[in-house]
Amino acid sequence: MLKKAKKWWAEVRANIKAPASVANIIGAVIATLIASIIMSVFLQSVFDKFGSINEIPNRQITIYRDNEALLFNQKINSPDLIVTYKGETVQALEMLEFTIQNTGKETIHVEDYEMPIFLYSNSGNRFLQVTIKDSNNSILKNQVAESISIVDNTIFFPNVLLNSNDYYTVTIILDRPPSPQSVGFNCRISGISSLKYVDRTKRAQFYQQRDFMTKTTIIMSLIIFVPLTIYLIYTNKKLFGQNRKYKKNILGRLKLEYKTKLPKKIKVKAGEMASLLEIATKIPNSIEYPIKEYEEYLYNKLKSEFDNYLKDRYTIIK
Repeated sequence: MLKKAKKWWAEVRANIKAPASVANIIGAVIATLIASIIMSVFLQSVFDKFGSINEIPNRQITIYRDNEALLFNQKINSPDLIVTYKGETVQALEMLEFTIQNTGKETIHVEDYEMPIFLYSNSGNRFLQVTIKDSNNSILKNQVAESISIVDNTIFFPNVLLNSNDYYTVTIILDRPPSPQSVGFNCRISGISSLKYVDRTKRAQFYQQRDFMTKTTIIMSLIIFVPLTIYLIYTNKKLFGQNRKYKKNILGRLKLEYKTKLPKKIKVKAGEMASLLEIATKIPNSIEYPIKEYEEYLYNKLKSEFDNYLKDRYTIIK
């Protein structure tokens, strides 16, 4: 068993020491990219399933932007089409969905609110309606539904008890100008310096996944490709000129014999033969006769090609 293992390891080492080719390098690049993409997809699925590994803060309220839909736009649909909402003409009717959740460890009590959570808008937007869509607690849902209000184009959410992971989701209908204007949340709650905002609409998720996969692919490609490139440069003989010794010997003999300048075509052929010699020296039992005889065989072959080259270009007077 030990002898077989040693023999197998010797064969592996012999193959590793064999010089790489252009096909090897192209294959390595393609394999690197495929492996990087697979790894980035796997990591994205892991992060989607388990989320962030950051420690959960004691107090934190997160605002999730869940959905958005443009229901009507007068500029896009038709200037002659007039749409009203509860008797009021609208320019662009849009629906937004937000979830407000206590993502901290501690409970948010009613007395912790110094200023309620509210949604404000830049000039141009007009809030038309807000309704509660969902909640993890029926009592919480009823409390929010009873007290939520729109005052001076600002939506105020009631000061309600939020245990850890409690949430409620609201649907907002607004009339906005043809050019979208931003909306924002604010509040003042004891122990919370600012609200955390997360856009989890399909559009935002697409861009986040694209950016994540791009960065991961680049990083993984560098991790895999750089060491691989160093190995190929070190081991490759044909591409990086480490077979110059054989090429110099072959071309030197031709110059001495013919006493003429050698054309590029013959130099290229000499380089190919030098590569064959280099491979033969690195792979055991790859030829039927010793290296010196193999070198002589290749030289005679190149010499024959050079004779044919001269016949094609010069008139030989016998």
